[in-house]
Amino acid sequence: MFSSESVINIFNLIHDGESDYAYAYGLNIEDNEIVNHLQIEKKKDIYSLIETISKDGSALIWDAIAVTTQGWAAPLDPDQDSELPPSKHPEKVRVLLMCIVTKNLQIHSVIKLENEEAQYQPDGKGELAKALLNIYKQERSTYETNNQFYV
Repeated sequence: MFSSESVINIFNLIHDGESDYAYAYGLNIEDNEIVNHLQIEKKKDIYSLIETISKDGSALIWDAIAVTTQGWAAPLDPDQDSELPPSKHPEKVRVLLMCIVTKNLQIHSVIKLENEEAQYQPDGKGELAKALLNIYKQERSTYETNNQFYV
């Protein structure tokens, strides 16, 4: 559905940089380009944000949902089994993240480390990816009257 260039363009369009909040945006897509987008939710915690839009069904009217957040990244030392969080690491850097989940359950991500170019990732792994896939778990049913309901 998306090229790496179009995902990075979406990142540049909606991620404003540093914020105390995680944001969710609804995206309508046509020919791999955004037709329109709208901020649909913001919360301090990205998992709480995803849970809210997963439960209330607000994501189901959109072709895709993008979530943005930020945090700390630090190099992994393969010689040490450190439990040191990235925010406490002496070589920490700020990281901006955007993940998109489509109605077809595809995940696209962009990671931008401080003072570096944004990098496209064509998939998602881990707890965040699992949470994103829950957004489109509800099913849309169309009845004879063309009214749509989400169950």
